[in-house]
Order: sequence, then structure tokens, then C-alpha cells
Amino acid sequence: MTSVNKTNSGLNIHLENWLREVFELPASAFIEIAEEDYTDKEGSLNQKTDFKIQVNNKKFNTYTILKPTSQICFDDIIFLKQSFDSYVSKYFSMRSKIYKFFGWWFIFAGGITIFSVCPICGQTGCPVGVGTTGILAGILSLVKISGKNCINYLKISFKSIHLKNIILHIYSLILR
Repeated sequence: MTSVNKTNSGLNIHLENWLREVFELPASAFIEIAEEDYTDKEGSLNQKTDFKIQVNNKKFNTYTILKPTSQICFDDIIFLKQSFDSYVSKYFSMRSKIYKFFGWWFIFAGGITIFSVCPICGQTGCPVGVGTTGILAGILSLVKISGKNCINYLKISFKSIHLKNIILHIYSLILR
């Protein structure tokens, strides 16, 4: 048997303010706080608090803390936000990187295809040219997505090597 309590007491207003602060919600966001009874694995009856949050009339996001509303503190809201952030970064980061890669791949492949011809035969529809375009677009999209990491890696490696000595060595080879 489940009972739901949806009161708007002063405590719920505190919880709403904490949610707005921690989740950085706008003032127009809809927040519903419901306290509900549930049975745990051992069979004992406990209370949990459900938070339904809706921003800009989009779908509801529901969060649950396994405590009654009277026992929830600010640290519980912070922990809820941290667990949500780790879930999002764990499950959606790879998918977004793949989408970003293919998006940039299509952009580069389209741009290269429009303005290029096959390097071997000179025709625009040559299969060798299309394959080269695909590979080149993939390389460019990887550089676009992770170019900052590559540049930082090169900066660090050049700082460890004495760049002046390398330039002098190349200069001495040229003068020979």
C-alpha cells in the first residue's frame, strides 16, 4: 500500500530553493515534491521523497531520495546532483562524442566532395576519390574534436625538448 503526500509546507519551499540553487534552475521551473511510502528488500515500510522537475515545459525529470522530506538536508541535494552528473557523463559522453564525430565527418566530407576531384584520374565521381575523401574527412573531424588535446600535447613535448637546440641543429644541416 502506497500513500502519497503532496503538501506545500515551509519545508518543501526550503527543498525547492535548495533544488533551484544546486541544479541551477530558473525561477520558472516547475518543482513537485511528493513523499511516498515504499517497502524495502527486507520488507520494512519506509518513506522516500520524489522530486519532479520540469524546465520550459519539457519532459519531467524525476529524482528520488530514500528519506522522508523532514530528514533531507542540503548535502543530500548536492549528492543527488553529483550522482546525476556522474550518470550523465558515464552513459551519454561516448554517444555524444560519436554523434559529434559523424556530424563533423559529414560536414568535412561534403565540403571536400563539392570542391575536389580524384587525385589519380581527375574525375569527381571516382571511387578512389570518395574513399580518400572519407579518410581525409575522418582525420579532419578527429583533429577538430580533439585538436586542443593534440596542441596541448605538442606544447608539453616541445617544452621538454629544447626547441632552440633543434632549430640550431636544423639550421646547421641546411648550411652544409
